[in-house]
Amino acid sequence: MKSKFTREILAITGITFALTACGGGGGSDFVPTSDPIAITPTNAKQVAYEAYSLTDSGFTDLGVPLLRGTGSVSTSVSDQPTLAGVSSRIARDLMNRNTDNGLIVAGALITENCAGGGTMSYDDTALAGDITYSNCDDGFGTVLDGVISYSGLSFDDLNNPTIISLTLDFNDFSITESGESAVMNGGFNISIEFADVTGDGFEDDSVTISGSRLSVTTAGSSFVMSAFNFNIIDEYTIGRESSTADYTLDSTDLGGIITVVTNSPFVLDYFAETYPHAGQLTVSGANSGLRLTVLSNEFGTTGFQVQVDIDSDGDGAYDDETQSYDWADLST
Repeated sequence: MKSKFTREILAITGITFALTACGGGGGSDFVPTSDPIAITPTNAKQVAYEAYSLTDSGFTDLGVPLLRGTGSVSTSVSDQPTLAGVSSRIARDLMNRNTDNGLIVAGALITENCAGGGTMSYDDTALAGDITYSNCDDGFGTVLDGVISYSGLSFDDLNNPTIISLTLDFNDFSITESGESAVMNGGFNISIEFADVTGDGFEDDSVTISGSRLSVTTAGSSFVMSAFNFNIIDEYTIGRESSTADYTLDSTDLGGIITVVTNSPFVLDYFAETYPHAGQLTVSGANSGLRLTVLSNEFGTTGFQVQVDIDSDGDGAYDDETQSYDWADLST
């Protein structure tokens, strides 16, 4: 299993590996570096957990908030140090800087000191530009270095819900935490809707992230995710999130390629549970596959909490073997 740090990095990026960077919205089509893996009763647990971890990455606490302390005032998804949270926070900050009178000067370089040392600079050209981190220590033990480029920024902040869309690209962007480092390349398109449904500043959010390629390299692992689409809906007023994700993953940890499709959303009541109480996904490999079904959250006491049905011969029946786990067992 991967270290906690690696799992955090995978969640923030959506997961992946590539030796060269590609753009989030466009870029080259994914060229596999290995072959699809055979899914068997022996590796089904690891494959199922990897697939679940990414599909549910919108809920995962990364501990790597990229823009902490830069003025974001959101209260729900965007407050979370996750792929959805980080991207939402960047989008909101960019929108706010474009709507504050006198704040934007085309081509101006705005530099801020980071809490624990280093700097973060914005190269503003209104609807496109760069965010450059220079050994930026966020004050919480995470050091960021590299460039996040944004383009195609558009927004409607005059209506409820507010709508924002843009493209984010990572260019040799590194994150170092507890002596471990990861480098990210690639990017994605992001679309956000957030609505103040109660009039008190608490919001219901919807975040969609899609792209052709996104990559991560660490000292011991490499990953690339392609043809990915994530959707996270946060009904903050009732404390519920649901997530779906479809993607292809090439992973050195798994030893090849898998393709993941969400059949029904993973639903989490986050004021009351750590793991979702509903959701299902399927994973396809080389003439084989599996189906993961959530039976209950971590408090379920009638039988097991997660069921993994295996299709070893590729006939689509998922009837070759069934494995059952509690959440604590699946994640170890």
